[in-house]
Amino acid sequence: RISEDTGFGNSTTSATGNAQADMESTSSEGVVVASAFRVLLALLRYGTSSTKSAVLQQLRDKELLRSLICLGAEITQERWFPANVGTNLLLILRDLCTLPPSKLHEDGEMLELYDMACVMLQSCMRLIEPKLDATIEQGQLHGGIVRPMAAQEELLMRQVVLTYQVL
Repeated sequence: RISEDTGFGNSTTSATGNAQADMESTSSEGVVVASAFRVLLALLRYGTSSTKSAVLQQLRDKELLRSLICLGAEITQERWFPANVGTNLLLILRDLCTLPPSKLHEDGEMLELYDMACVMLQSCMRLIEPKLDATIEQGQLHGGIVRPMAAQEELLMRQVVLTYQVL
């Protein structure tokens, strides 16, 4: 289970360089997990239709999905930025939650899958919310001039929004 505290809000200010370096720091285990998520995503995006179906079927196993989400949270220390683990996992979740055109509704037994996706999204939002608040406040104080987000922050936020749209 993803804990309630992401650890992101513990420091009120940090140097941009330190924040960027911290965002990009990834352990060797994190690199392996990120690679595995990229492989899964590549199979879903570029595999044959039978490969895509097989991968989606396997990912619909609630225990496997729970393990993937918990592994991503643990490896990134619930920061989701390192090696774009959170971004790639959200892309996988979007593919998993998107119903094919031939299906009108999701099976009731898959409610737990959507709940797990929402828990991850909430964790990502708790991470991004202070950044959004600071960006808005900075824009208000400096006449609308806002520091742009780092690429990883922007990717994660974009995937959070798009995943919420699918759910």
